[in-house]
Amino acid sequence: MNGTATDWLVFRLGEQRWALAAGGVRQVMRMPPLACVPGACPSCLGVIAWQGRPVTVLDAALWLAQGTVREAQQERLVIWARDGQALGLRVDAVLGLRRLPPSAVLPLQAVLPPPWNAIAGLVRQGDDIDPILEPAVLLAAGGGAAP
Repeated sequence: MNGTATDWLVFRLGEQRWALAAGGVRQVMRMPPLACVPGACPSCLGVIAWQGRPVTVLDAALWLAQGTVREAQQERLVIWARDGQALGLRVDAVLGLRRLPPSAVLPLQAVLPPPWNAIAGLVRQGDDIDPILEPAVLLAAGGGAAP
C-alpha cells in the first residue's frame, strides 16, 4: 500500500461491521429481482443483469456463516468489479465511506481457511476495528460455490 489514504466502504452483516476497499465498488443499490441458479449453494442468491452482463449475487453473511440478512429495508446490493470480473454482495446495511491512512490497515497473511481467507486484514479508526472483505477471493473460490 502506498502512502496515500484509501477509501473504505463500511457495511454491516448481522451485528458485525465490515470494510471493503471502495476502489472496487462500482454501485450500491437496493436489491433487484434475481434470476435463480439451479443447484447453486445457499450463499448464491442468483444472478442479475448489470451493465449488460450477468453478475452472480452472493449473500455475504451466509458465505461467512454469519446467518441471513435480517433487515430487508436496509439491505443493499454492493456491486464490486475489478480486472474484468464482477460480483454482487448482499449486505445488511451500508454504513458509509471512510478515508483512512495506510497506518489504519493491518494486512493479514493468506493463511486462513475458507471462508475466512476472504478476510484480507483489519481496518482501524479510533476504537472501531473492522475486518476487510476481499471479493476477489470469493470469485476465486467459484463465486457461489460452497466454501
